[in-house]
Amino acid sequence: MAWRQRLPAIESTHAVPSPEAHAAPAPRMRAAADPFAGHPLSGEGVRRVPASQGMQTVPATDDPAWQPIDDPLDGDTKASAAVIFREIPNVNVQTGWTIAAVRQALIDLSAGVFDGPSQLIDSLFSDSRVQASMASINGGLFSRPIVWEIPPGFEEDEQAVACLEAWQAAWPSIGTEAALSDAISWDVMLGFWVAQILWDTTGPQWIPQISPWHPRFTYYNWTARRYIATSMDGQITIEPGDGKWIVHAPHGEYRGWFHGAVRSISPWWLARNYALRDAARYSEKHGFPIIKAWTPFGADPIAIDNFRNALRRIGQESIAQLSRSQDPKVGEYDLEFLEAKDQSWEVFFKLIEQCNMEITLAIQAQNLTSEVKEGSLAAAREHGDVKQTLLQSKARGFCRTLYTQLSRPFAAINYGRPEIAPRPVWDIKPIDDKKTLALALLNLAQSLNYLRVAGKKVADVRALAAQFGIDLGELEDVTPLNVEVKIAETGDEPTTDPQSTDDSESADEKNENETT
Repeated sequence: MAWRQRLPAIESTHAVPSPEAHAAPAPRMRAAADPFAGHPLSGEGVRRVPASQGMQTVPATDDPAWQPIDDPLDGDTKASAAVIFREIPNVNVQTGWTIAAVRQALIDLSAGVFDGPSQLIDSLFSDSRVQASMASINGGLFSRPIVWEIPPGFEEDEQAVACLEAWQAAWPSIGTEAALSDAISWDVMLGFWVAQILWDTTGPQWIPQISPWHPRFTYYNWTARRYIATSMDGQITIEPGDGKWIVHAPHGEYRGWFHGAVRSISPWWLARNYALRDAARYSEKHGFPIIKAWTPFGADPIAIDNFRNALRRIGQESIAQLSRSQDPKVGEYDLEFLEAKDQSWEVFFKLIEQCNMEITLAIQAQNLTSEVKEGSLAAAREHGDVKQTLLQSKARGFCRTLYTQLSRPFAAINYGRPEIAPRPVWDIKPIDDKKTLALALLNLAQSLNYLRVAGKKVADVRALAAQFGIDLGELEDVTPLNVEVKIAETGDEPTTDPQSTDDSESADEKNENETT
Protein backbone atom coordinates (compact mmCIF):
# COMPACT_ATOMS: atom_id res chain seq x y z
CA MET A 1 0.00 0.00 0.00
CA ALA A 2 1.11 3.57 -0.61
CA TRP A 3 1.12 4.53 3.05
CA ARG A 4 3.49 1.67 3.82
CA GLN A 5 6.01 3.02 1.35
CA ARG A 6 6.28 6.17 3.42
CA LEU A 7 7.59 4.27 6.45
CA PRO A 8 11.27 5.21 7.04
CA ALA A 9 13.79 2.56 5.95
CA ILE A 10 15.61 0.84 8.81
CA GLU A 11 19.39 0.89 8.27
CA SER A 12 22.20 -0.42 10.49
CA THR A 13 24.09 2.23 12.41
CA HIS A 14 27.02 -0.05 13.46
CA ALA A 15 30.06 0.02 11.18
CA VAL A 16 32.06 -2.42 13.34
CA PRO A 17 30.56 -5.45 15.03
CA SER A 18 30.21 -4.97 18.76
CA PRO A 19 29.27 -7.27 21.64
CA GLU A 20 25.77 -6.00 21.37
CA ALA A 21 25.64 -7.34 17.84
CA HIS A 22 25.84 -10.90 19.16
CA ALA A 23 22.83 -10.32 21.36
CA ALA A 24 19.42 -11.45 20.31
CA PRO A 25 18.13 -9.13 17.58
CA ALA A 26 15.39 -6.71 18.57
CA PRO A 27 11.98 -7.66 17.22
CA ARG A 28 11.12 -5.77 14.08
CA MET A 29 7.75 -4.00 13.79
CA ARG A 30 5.51 -5.63 11.27
CA ALA A 31 3.53 -3.35 9.04
CA ALA A 32 -0.14 -3.77 9.81
CA ALA A 33 -2.71 -4.15 7.10
CA ASP A 34 -4.17 -0.93 5.75
CA PRO A 35 -7.42 -0.34 7.69
CA PHE A 36 -8.66 1.89 4.83
CA ALA A 37 -8.21 -0.78 2.14
CA GLY A 38 -11.13 -0.63 -0.25
CA HIS A 39 -12.40 2.66 1.21
CA PRO A 40 -13.28 5.46 -1.26
CA LEU A 41 -10.79 7.73 0.51
CA SER A 42 -7.98 5.17 0.04
CA GLY A 43 -5.82 4.74 -3.03
CA GLU A 44 -3.39 6.72 -5.12
CA GLY A 45 -3.23 10.46 -4.59
CA VAL A 46 -4.44 10.30 -0.99
CA ARG A 47 -1.86 11.62 1.46
CA ARG A 48 -1.73 10.01 4.86
CA VAL A 49 -0.12 11.20 8.07
CA PRO A 50 3.39 9.70 8.24
CA ALA A 51 4.19 7.19 10.93
CA SER A 52 5.40 8.44 14.29
CA GLN A 53 9.12 8.79 14.68
CA GLY A 54 10.19 8.92 18.26
CA MET A 55 6.63 9.87 19.32
CA GLN A 56 6.86 12.96 17.06
CA THR A 57 4.00 13.02 14.54
CA VAL A 58 4.41 15.01 11.36
CA PRO A 59 0.96 16.37 10.42
CA ALA A 60 -0.35 16.71 6.90
CA THR A 61 -0.09 20.12 5.30
CA ASP A 62 -2.49 19.76 2.38
CA ASP A 63 -5.72 19.28 4.34
CA PRO A 64 -8.11 22.08 3.24
CA ALA A 65 -9.79 22.10 6.63
CA TRP A 66 -6.55 22.77 8.51
CA GLN A 67 -4.78 25.63 6.82
CA PRO A 68 -3.24 28.82 8.27
CA ILE A 69 -5.75 31.57 8.85
CA ASP A 70 -5.66 34.21 6.13
CA ASP A 71 -7.68 37.24 5.13
CA PRO A 72 -10.45 36.28 2.66
CA LEU A 73 -10.09 39.72 1.07
CA ASP A 74 -6.50 39.10 -0.08
CA GLY A 75 -7.60 37.83 -3.50
CA ASP A 76 -9.47 39.51 -6.33
CA THR A 77 -12.44 40.62 -4.25
CA LYS A 78 -14.21 42.49 -7.05
CA ALA A 79 -14.12 39.53 -9.41
CA SER A 80 -15.65 37.13 -6.90
CA ALA A 81 -18.14 39.70 -5.61
CA ALA A 82 -19.50 40.39 -9.08
CA VAL A 83 -20.65 36.78 -9.53
CA ILE A 84 -24.33 36.10 -8.74
CA PHE A 85 -25.44 32.58 -7.84
CA ARG A 86 -29.03 31.56 -8.49
CA GLU A 87 -30.88 30.19 -5.49
CA ILE A 88 -33.24 27.24 -5.96
CA PRO A 89 -36.89 28.36 -5.70
CA ASN A 90 -38.26 27.33 -2.33
CA VAL A 91 -41.66 26.09 -3.51
CA ASN A 92 -42.36 22.70 -1.97
CA VAL A 93 -42.30 22.88 1.82
CA GLN A 94 -43.33 20.13 4.20
CA THR A 95 -46.25 21.14 6.42
CA GLY A 96 -47.60 17.91 7.91
CA TRP A 97 -45.33 16.87 10.77
CA THR A 98 -45.49 13.66 12.74
CA ILE A 99 -43.35 12.42 15.60
CA ALA A 100 -41.29 10.29 13.21
CA ALA A 101 -40.79 13.21 10.78
CA VAL A 102 -39.63 15.55 13.55
CA ARG A 103 -37.20 12.96 14.85
CA GLN A 104 -35.76 12.44 11.37
CA ALA A 105 -35.34 16.19 10.91
CA LEU A 106 -33.37 16.40 14.17
CA ILE A 107 -31.21 13.46 13.10
CA ASP A 108 -30.43 15.27 9.83
CA LEU A 109 -29.60 18.38 11.84
CA SER A 110 -27.04 16.48 13.90
CA ALA A 111 -25.40 15.30 10.67
CA GLY A 112 -25.14 18.82 9.25
CA VAL A 113 -27.88 18.36 6.64
CA PHE A 114 -30.26 21.32 6.90
CA ASP A 115 -33.00 20.53 4.38
CA GLY A 116 -35.45 18.86 6.77
CA PRO A 117 -34.62 21.00 9.82
CA SER A 118 -35.12 24.22 7.84
CA GLN A 119 -38.56 23.11 6.68
CA LEU A 120 -39.40 22.21 10.28
CA ILE A 121 -38.37 25.70 11.37
CA ASP A 122 -40.57 27.21 8.66
CA SER A 123 -43.50 25.40 10.28
CA LEU A 124 -42.41 26.55 13.73
CA PHE A 125 -42.57 30.16 12.55
CA SER A 126 -46.31 29.73 11.95
CA ASP A 127 -46.94 29.02 15.65
CA SER A 128 -48.37 31.96 17.57
CA ARG A 129 -46.21 31.35 20.63
CA VAL A 130 -43.02 31.20 18.57
CA GLN A 131 -44.01 34.33 16.65
CA ALA A 132 -44.64 36.28 19.85
CA SER A 133 -41.31 35.24 21.38
CA MET A 134 -39.38 36.07 18.21
CA ALA A 135 -41.17 39.42 17.87
CA SER A 136 -40.02 40.33 21.39
CA ILE A 137 -36.36 39.72 20.46
CA ASN A 138 -36.60 41.44 17.07
CA GLY A 139 -38.35 44.43 18.60
CA GLY A 140 -35.81 44.69 21.41
CA LEU A 141 -32.95 44.79 18.90
CA PHE A 142 -34.29 46.76 15.97
CA SER A 143 -35.92 49.41 18.12
CA ARG A 144 -32.38 50.52 19.06
CA PRO A 145 -30.11 52.43 16.67
CA ILE A 146 -26.90 51.15 15.08
CA VAL A 147 -24.17 53.79 15.07
CA TRP A 148 -21.12 53.51 12.78
CA GLU A 149 -17.74 54.88 13.84
CA ILE A 150 -14.29 55.29 12.33
CA PRO A 151 -11.95 52.55 13.60
CA PRO A 152 -9.43 53.64 16.25
CA GLY A 153 -6.30 55.18 14.83
CA PHE A 154 -7.90 56.41 11.61
CA GLU A 155 -9.80 59.43 12.91
CA GLU A 156 -7.61 61.81 10.86
CA ASP A 157 -7.50 59.63 7.76
CA GLU A 158 -9.33 61.32 4.87
CA GLN A 159 -10.22 58.03 3.19
CA ALA A 160 -11.56 56.65 6.47
CA VAL A 161 -13.77 59.71 6.88
CA ALA A 162 -14.98 59.44 3.29
CA CYS A 163 -15.64 55.72 3.71
CA LEU A 164 -17.69 56.36 6.86
CA GLU A 165 -19.79 59.04 5.16
CA ALA A 166 -20.45 56.84 2.13
CA TRP A 167 -21.36 53.88 4.32
CA GLN A 168 -23.72 55.92 6.50
CA ALA A 169 -25.48 57.23 3.39
CA ALA A 170 -25.94 53.71 2.02
CA TRP A 171 -26.74 51.90 5.28
CA PRO A 172 -30.55 52.46 5.19
CA SER A 173 -30.72 50.48 1.95
CA ILE A 174 -28.21 47.87 3.17
CA GLY A 175 -29.40 47.06 6.66
CA THR A 176 -33.07 46.59 5.89
CA GLU A 177 -35.26 45.26 8.65
CA ALA A 178 -36.38 42.39 6.40
CA ALA A 179 -32.81 41.09 6.02
CA LEU A 180 -31.74 41.67 9.63
CA SER A 181 -34.88 40.17 11.16
CA ASP A 182 -34.42 37.12 8.94
CA ALA A 183 -30.90 36.82 10.29
CA ILE A 184 -32.03 37.01 13.91
CA SER A 185 -34.77 34.43 13.33
CA TRP A 186 -32.43 31.82 11.86
CA ASP A 187 -29.73 32.65 14.39
CA VAL A 188 -32.11 31.84 17.24
CA MET A 189 -33.81 28.82 15.70
CA LEU A 190 -30.98 27.17 13.70
CA GLY A 191 -27.84 28.63 15.24
CA PHE A 192 -26.55 30.26 12.04
CA TRP A 193 -27.65 32.32 9.05
CA VAL A 194 -26.38 32.46 5.47
CA ALA A 195 -26.79 35.31 2.98
CA GLN A 196 -25.41 36.17 -0.44
CA ILE A 197 -24.13 39.71 -1.04
CA LEU A 198 -25.42 41.27 -4.25
CA TRP A 199 -23.48 44.39 -5.25
CA ASP A 200 -25.10 47.40 -6.87
CA THR A 201 -22.52 48.58 -9.40
CA THR A 202 -24.59 51.27 -11.11
CA GLY A 203 -23.17 54.17 -9.09
CA PRO A 204 -19.68 55.50 -8.48
CA GLN A 205 -19.32 53.09 -5.55
CA TRP A 206 -20.30 49.45 -5.18
CA ILE A 207 -23.12 49.16 -2.63
CA PRO A 208 -23.83 45.75 -1.04
CA GLN A 209 -27.34 44.36 -0.75
CA ILE A 210 -28.12 41.47 1.59
CA SER A 211 -29.95 38.54 -0.04
CA PRO A 212 -30.80 35.85 2.56
CA TRP A 213 -30.08 32.30 1.40
CA HIS A 214 -32.55 29.74 2.72
CA PRO A 215 -30.56 27.28 4.83
CA ARG A 216 -32.41 24.25 3.44
CA PHE A 217 -30.18 24.68 0.39
CA THR A 218 -26.99 24.33 2.43
CA TYR A 219 -25.14 21.52 4.17
CA TYR A 220 -21.93 21.19 6.12
CA ASN A 221 -18.91 19.47 4.59
CA TRP A 222 -17.23 17.76 7.52
CA THR A 223 -14.00 17.06 5.63
CA ALA A 224 -13.46 20.62 4.41
CA ARG A 225 -15.21 22.13 7.45
CA ARG A 226 -17.11 24.52 5.24
CA TYR A 227 -20.73 25.31 4.55
CA ILE A 228 -21.74 24.30 1.03
CA ALA A 229 -24.54 26.12 -0.79
CA THR A 230 -26.65 24.24 -3.33
CA SER A 231 -27.77 26.47 -6.18
CA MET A 232 -29.18 26.22 -9.68
CA ASP A 233 -25.59 26.62 -10.86
CA GLY A 234 -24.18 23.79 -8.77
CA GLN A 235 -22.54 23.57 -5.36
CA ILE A 236 -20.55 26.51 -3.99
CA THR A 237 -18.14 26.58 -1.09
CA ILE A 238 -19.12 29.43 1.21
CA GLU A 239 -16.21 31.61 2.32
CA PRO A 240 -17.44 34.13 4.93
CA GLY A 241 -15.98 37.60 4.61
CA ASP A 242 -14.85 37.28 0.99
CA GLY A 243 -17.30 39.93 -0.18
CA LYS A 244 -19.71 37.36 -1.60
CA TRP A 245 -21.11 35.49 1.40
CA ILE A 246 -22.18 36.20 4.96
CA VAL A 247 -22.32 33.47 7.60
CA HIS A 248 -23.60 34.70 10.93
CA ALA A 249 -22.69 31.94 13.38
CA PRO A 250 -22.47 33.37 16.92
CA HIS A 251 -21.81 29.89 18.34
CA GLY A 252 -19.13 29.10 15.77
CA GLU A 253 -19.36 27.68 12.28
CA TYR A 254 -18.34 24.19 13.39
CA ARG A 255 -21.38 22.48 14.98
CA GLY A 256 -22.86 25.82 15.91
CA TRP A 257 -26.28 24.56 14.83
CA PHE A 258 -26.40 22.37 17.94
CA HIS A 259 -27.24 25.58 19.83
CA GLY A 260 -30.32 26.26 17.70
CA ALA A 261 -33.58 26.44 19.60
CA VAL A 262 -35.26 24.05 17.15
CA ARG A 263 -33.77 21.08 18.97
CA SER A 264 -35.48 22.00 22.24
CA ILE A 265 -38.63 23.60 20.82
CA SER A 266 -39.82 21.04 18.28
CA PRO A 267 -40.98 18.32 20.76
CA TRP A 268 -42.96 20.88 22.78
CA TRP A 269 -44.30 22.51 19.64
CA LEU A 270 -45.58 19.16 18.39
CA ALA A 271 -47.10 18.32 21.78
CA ARG A 272 -48.77 21.74 21.88
CA ASN A 273 -50.39 21.17 18.50
CA TYR A 274 -51.62 17.74 19.56
CA ALA A 275 -53.00 19.17 22.81
CA LEU A 276 -54.81 21.97 20.96
CA ARG A 277 -56.28 19.43 18.54
CA ASP A 278 -57.40 17.13 21.35
CA ALA A 279 -58.93 20.04 23.26
CA ALA A 280 -60.86 21.09 20.17
CA ARG A 281 -62.12 17.55 19.62
CA TYR A 282 -63.06 17.28 23.30
CA SER A 283 -64.99 20.53 23.01
CA GLU A 284 -66.71 19.27 19.87
CA LYS A 285 -67.74 16.03 21.51
CA HIS A 286 -68.98 17.56 24.74
CA GLY A 287 -70.34 20.69 23.09
CA PHE A 288 -72.79 18.33 21.36
CA PRO A 289 -73.30 15.63 23.99
CA ILE A 290 -74.73 12.23 23.24
CA ILE A 291 -78.53 12.17 23.36
CA LYS A 292 -80.29 9.14 24.79
CA ALA A 293 -83.75 8.85 23.19
CA TRP A 294 -86.46 6.89 25.04
CA THR A 295 -89.39 5.41 23.14
CA PRO A 296 -92.39 3.53 24.56
CA PHE A 297 -92.28 -0.22 24.37
CA GLY A 298 -94.43 -1.42 21.52
CA ALA A 299 -94.92 2.05 20.07
CA ASP A 300 -96.00 2.54 16.47
CA PRO A 301 -92.94 2.21 14.15
CA ILE A 302 -94.07 5.19 12.10
CA ALA A 303 -94.22 7.31 15.26
CA ILE A 304 -90.71 6.14 16.21
CA ASP A 305 -89.36 7.11 12.76
CA ASN A 306 -90.93 10.55 13.05
CA PHE A 307 -89.35 10.89 16.48
CA ARG A 308 -85.89 10.03 15.10
CA ASN A 309 -86.26 12.48 12.23
CA ALA A 310 -87.12 15.20 14.69
CA LEU A 311 -83.96 14.41 16.70
CA ARG A 312 -81.78 14.78 13.60
CA ARG A 313 -82.80 18.44 13.46
CA ILE A 314 -82.21 19.10 17.14
CA GLY A 315 -78.92 20.87 16.39
CA GLN A 316 -80.87 23.59 14.61
CA GLU A 317 -84.03 23.55 16.70
CA SER A 318 -84.38 24.61 20.33
CA ILE A 319 -87.64 22.66 20.88
CA ALA A 320 -88.22 18.91 20.60
CA GLN A 321 -91.87 17.84 20.64
CA LEU A 322 -92.40 14.60 22.56
CA SER A 323 -95.57 12.49 22.77
CA ARG A 324 -96.82 11.39 26.16
CA SER A 325 -99.52 8.84 26.96
CA GLN A 326 -101.95 9.16 29.82
CA ASP A 327 -101.61 5.44 30.47
CA PRO A 328 -98.54 4.79 32.64
CA LYS A 329 -98.39 1.23 31.34
CA VAL A 330 -97.70 2.42 27.79
CA GLY A 331 -94.71 4.64 28.57
CA GLU A 332 -93.65 7.89 27.01
CA TYR A 333 -91.03 9.50 24.69
CA ASP A 334 -88.13 11.16 26.52
CA LEU A 335 -84.64 12.65 25.97
CA GLU A 336 -81.56 12.56 28.18
CA PHE A 337 -78.13 14.18 27.60
CA LEU A 338 -75.11 12.02 28.42
CA GLU A 339 -72.44 14.48 29.61
CA ALA A 340 -69.01 14.14 31.24
CA LYS A 341 -69.08 15.01 34.93
CA ASP A 342 -65.33 14.91 35.73
CA GLN A 343 -62.55 17.51 35.22
CA SER A 344 -60.51 15.56 32.66
CA TRP A 345 -60.59 18.53 30.27
CA GLU A 346 -58.05 20.34 32.45
CA VAL A 347 -55.21 18.08 31.31
CA PHE A 348 -55.25 19.61 27.82
CA PHE A 349 -54.83 23.17 29.02
CA LYS A 350 -52.22 22.25 31.61
CA LEU A 351 -50.18 20.60 28.85
CA ILE A 352 -50.66 23.62 26.58
CA GLU A 353 -49.51 25.93 29.38
CA GLN A 354 -46.38 23.84 29.98
CA CYS A 355 -45.59 23.79 26.25
CA ASN A 356 -45.99 27.58 26.07
CA MET A 357 -43.56 28.04 28.92
CA GLU A 358 -40.96 25.69 27.41
CA ILE A 359 -41.09 27.40 24.01
CA THR A 360 -40.71 30.87 25.52
CA LEU A 361 -37.89 29.66 27.76
CA ALA A 362 -35.91 28.25 24.83
CA ILE A 363 -36.20 31.42 22.74
CA GLN A 364 -35.95 34.19 25.34
CA ALA A 365 -33.91 32.41 28.04
CA GLN A 366 -36.74 33.06 30.52
CA ASN A 367 -40.50 32.72 30.72
CA LEU A 368 -41.34 35.88 32.64
CA THR A 369 -42.72 37.77 29.63
CA SER A 370 -46.06 36.03 29.96
CA GLU A 371 -45.84 34.52 33.44
CA VAL A 372 -45.12 37.54 35.66
CA LYS A 373 -48.09 38.38 37.87
CA GLU A 374 -49.07 41.89 38.90
CA GLY A 375 -47.12 43.17 41.89
CA SER A 376 -44.15 40.85 41.42
CA LEU A 377 -41.51 43.58 41.24
CA ALA A 378 -38.58 41.24 41.88
CA ALA A 379 -39.65 38.91 39.07
CA ALA A 380 -40.13 41.83 36.69
CA ARG A 381 -36.63 43.13 37.46
CA GLU A 382 -35.16 39.67 36.94
CA HIS A 383 -37.00 39.43 33.63
CA GLY A 384 -35.56 42.76 32.53
CA ASP A 385 -32.02 41.72 33.46
CA VAL A 386 -32.25 38.41 31.59
CA LYS A 387 -33.68 39.99 28.45
CA GLN A 388 -31.15 42.82 28.54
CA THR A 389 -28.29 40.33 28.76
CA LEU A 390 -29.71 38.34 25.84
CA LEU A 391 -30.10 41.45 23.68
CA GLN A 392 -26.55 42.60 24.44
CA SER A 393 -25.19 39.18 23.48
CA LYS A 394 -27.12 39.15 20.20
CA ALA A 395 -26.05 42.70 19.38
CA ARG A 396 -22.38 41.97 20.07
CA GLY A 397 -22.36 38.95 17.76
CA PHE A 398 -24.20 40.83 15.04
CA CYS A 399 -21.82 43.78 15.17
CA ARG A 400 -18.91 41.41 14.66
CA THR A 401 -20.57 39.84 11.63
CA LEU A 402 -21.55 43.18 10.07
CA TYR A 403 -18.02 44.51 10.42
CA THR A 404 -16.00 41.51 9.24
CA GLN A 405 -18.30 40.32 6.45
CA LEU A 406 -20.06 43.44 5.17
CA SER A 407 -18.28 46.64 6.14
CA ARG A 408 -14.73 45.40 5.42
CA PRO A 409 -15.57 44.16 1.90
CA PHE A 410 -17.18 47.56 1.20
CA ALA A 411 -13.99 49.36 2.19
CA ALA A 412 -11.80 46.87 0.31
CA ILE A 413 -13.75 47.13 -2.96
CA ASN A 414 -14.30 50.89 -2.98
CA TYR A 415 -11.10 52.13 -1.28
CA GLY A 416 -8.72 49.19 -1.43
CA ARG A 417 -8.24 49.39 2.35
CA PRO A 418 -10.38 47.05 4.47
CA GLU A 419 -8.73 48.36 7.64
CA ILE A 420 -10.59 51.69 7.37
CA ALA A 421 -14.00 50.01 7.37
CA PRO A 422 -16.53 51.60 9.77
CA ARG A 423 -17.23 49.70 12.96
CA PRO A 424 -20.81 49.28 14.23
CA VAL A 425 -21.93 50.15 17.75
CA TRP A 426 -25.39 48.85 18.64
CA ASP A 427 -26.81 50.99 21.43
CA ILE A 428 -28.52 48.33 23.57
CA LYS A 429 -29.04 50.33 26.73
CA PRO A 430 -31.98 49.52 29.00
CA ILE A 431 -34.93 51.83 28.59
CA ASP A 432 -35.41 53.87 31.76
CA ASP A 433 -38.60 53.27 33.69
CA LYS A 434 -39.75 56.79 34.53
CA LYS A 435 -42.16 55.64 37.19
CA THR A 436 -39.50 53.57 38.93
CA LEU A 437 -37.04 56.48 38.86
CA ALA A 438 -39.66 58.83 40.31
CA LEU A 439 -40.38 56.41 43.16
CA ALA A 440 -36.67 56.01 43.82
CA LEU A 441 -36.25 59.79 44.02
CA LEU A 442 -39.20 60.02 46.42
CA ASN A 443 -37.77 57.31 48.67
CA LEU A 444 -34.37 59.02 48.65
CA ALA A 445 -35.89 62.37 49.67
CA GLN A 446 -37.85 60.73 52.49
CA SER A 447 -34.74 58.92 53.70
CA LEU A 448 -32.77 62.18 53.80
CA ASN A 449 -35.55 63.79 55.82
CA TYR A 450 -35.65 60.92 58.30
CA LEU A 451 -31.89 61.13 58.75
CA ARG A 452 -32.16 64.88 59.43
CA VAL A 453 -34.85 64.30 62.03
CA ALA A 454 -32.58 61.73 63.67
CA GLY A 455 -29.79 64.29 63.84
CA LYS A 456 -27.77 63.00 60.87
CA LYS A 457 -26.89 64.74 57.62
CA VAL A 458 -25.55 63.18 54.41
CA ALA A 459 -22.29 64.83 53.42
CA ASP A 460 -22.57 64.15 49.67
CA VAL A 461 -26.16 63.82 48.50
CA ARG A 462 -25.20 63.56 44.83
CA ALA A 463 -22.92 60.60 45.44
CA LEU A 464 -25.64 58.84 47.41
CA ALA A 465 -28.18 59.45 44.64
CA ALA A 466 -25.76 58.18 42.00
CA GLN A 467 -25.51 54.85 43.82
CA PHE A 468 -29.22 54.34 43.09
CA GLY A 469 -28.96 55.50 39.48
CA ILE A 470 -30.52 58.92 40.15
CA ASP A 471 -29.21 62.04 38.44
CA LEU A 472 -30.20 65.05 40.57
CA GLY A 473 -29.34 67.51 37.81
CA GLU A 474 -28.97 71.20 38.76
CA LEU A 475 -30.13 72.01 42.30
CA GLU A 476 -30.76 75.48 43.72
CA ASP A 477 -30.87 76.44 47.41
CA VAL A 478 -34.27 77.79 48.43
CA THR A 479 -35.98 78.63 51.70
CA PRO A 480 -37.65 75.56 53.22
CA LEU A 481 -41.41 75.45 52.83
CA ASN A 482 -42.20 75.57 56.56
CA VAL A 483 -40.10 78.73 56.87
CA GLU A 484 -41.95 80.34 53.96
CA VAL A 485 -45.25 79.58 55.67
CA LYS A 486 -44.04 81.20 58.92
CA ILE A 487 -42.85 84.29 57.02
CA ALA A 488 -46.22 84.56 55.33
CA GLU A 489 -47.97 84.38 58.70
CA THR A 490 -45.72 86.73 60.73
CA GLY A 491 -44.11 88.85 58.03
CA ASP A 492 -40.67 88.38 59.64
CA GLU A 493 -37.64 87.75 57.43
CA PRO A 494 -35.41 84.82 58.30
CA THR A 495 -32.31 85.86 60.26
CA THR A 496 -30.30 82.70 59.46
CA ASP A 497 -29.38 80.85 56.35
CA PRO A 498 -31.85 78.27 55.04
CA GLN A 499 -29.62 75.36 55.98
CA SER A 500 -29.82 76.18 59.72
CA THR A 501 -33.39 77.48 59.88
CA ASP A 502 -34.82 74.20 61.09
CA ASP A 503 -32.23 73.95 63.88
CA SER A 504 -32.78 77.57 65.02
CA GLU A 505 -36.52 77.19 64.99
CA SER A 506 -36.40 74.02 67.01
CA ALA A 507 -34.04 75.71 69.54
CA ASP A 508 -36.42 78.70 70.01
CA GLU A 509 -39.33 76.39 70.56
CA LYS A 510 -37.30 74.45 73.08
CA ASN A 511 -36.46 77.63 75.08
CA GLU A 512 -40.11 78.70 75.09
CA ASN A 513 -41.16 75.29 76.37
CA GLU A 514 -38.55 75.39 79.15
CA THR A 515 -39.68 78.90 80.20
CA THR A 516 -43.30 77.84 80.34
